[in-house]
Amino acid sequence: MQKIDQQRVREGLAEFLAIPLENLHPETDLNMTGNWDSLAKMAAIALIVEATRASVSKDALSEAKTLGDIFDLLDKGRAPR
Repeated sequence: MQKIDQQRVREGLAEFLAIPLENLHPETDLNMTGNWDSLAKMAAIALIVEATRASVSKDALSEAKTLGDIFDLLDKGRAPR
């Protein structure tokens, strides 16, 4: 099982959410960034696939409220590796 490159995912999310990396933590509410929209979710899916070779559906990702939720989603196997 491949280890999730959390730092790479975090850096990519910070970039397309247009927020400083130091402001993006596992407890960060993605909806409060003002940029967590359908385009950002599609970009997150592409980033996750590239960084982790995992797949995740837009519906599953939509359930994620925080960065930690995204990592939990991947760790729990809802995104097959």
